[in-house]
Amino acid sequence: QELELKLTSRGLEGLLEFLAGSFHGGTDVDEPFNRALARLQESEWCNADILLVTDGEIKPPDEALISSLNDAKEELGLKVHGLLVGDAGNEEVIE
Repeated sequence: QELELKLTSRGLEGLLEFLAGSFHGGTDVDEPFNRALARLQESEWCNADILLVTDGEIKPPDEALISSLNDAKEELGLKVHGLLVGDAGNEEVIE
C-alpha cells in the first residue's frame, strides 16, 4: 500500500492507522523503493527522502536497486532512513 502523507492531522491519522495494521512479514521492498525513486523525478518530490518502516522480515534489496539508491544519494542528496519495529527479522537486513 502506498501512502502520500501530508503534514495535517488527517495525514497523521492515516499514518497511525496504517502502522497499526498487521502485515505478516515477508515484505518485498524492491517495488516500494522503485516507486519512490520514480517519484523523485517529479518536481514536488525531488527533495524528498525515504523512510522504510519494517519488522525486519524482508529480503535484501536487489543489487541493481541498491545501485540506483546510491546514485540518487549522490546525485539528488537522497537520504534513506530505516525504522525497525520489534526485535525479529532478517539479520542481513537489520545490519
